[in-house]
Order: sequence, then structure tokens, then C-alpha cells
Amino acid sequence: MDKLDIESISLEQALIDFEVANARVIDLTRRLTSLSQEVLTLRGHSDKTLTLSAGHNEINIDAATKLKLLRNSRVLKLALLFAPRARRILG
Repeated sequence: MDKLDIESISLEQALIDFEVANARVIDLTRRLTSLSQEVLTLRGHSDKTLTLSAGHNEINIDAATKLKLLRNSRVLKLALLFAPRARRILG
């Protein structure tokens, strides 16, 4: 083997290595982009979940159910014992 053959083989191997490295960079960039989008989506879902859990009573319970819960509450029963006006309105 002469020097020209070795240089040719080295150049060919360097090009192959470059192509492999380039393919890896492209793959990693694709994965990073995908995971970044997933993180943004999950953050959006967690923000919605926090908002819903903070106000879940307003969202999940309609007015009739709220009134029923209010009428059955101990605080209201105690208030009705001591407040005749409340008895007339809510009783």
C-alpha cells in the first residue's frame, strides 16, 4: 500500500464518520423537538388540572346540588336554630 491508498481510505472513513455523526445529530434534534413539545403539552395539562382542582366545586357541582349540600350542612342547621330570618329564607 502506498501513501495515496492510505489517504484515500482515511478520507473515505472520515466521510463515513461524518455522515454517521450527522445522522445522529439529526435524530437527536428530532427527539429533542418532540420531547420539548411533549413538555409544553404536559405543562398545559397540569395548568388546566390545577385550575380545575382549585375551582372544582364551581365546575362539577350545579346550583341545585349546591343548594342541597347547603341545606344539609351542619353550619346551616346551626344557623337556622339561632336566626329566624334565615329560617324563613332557607328553611
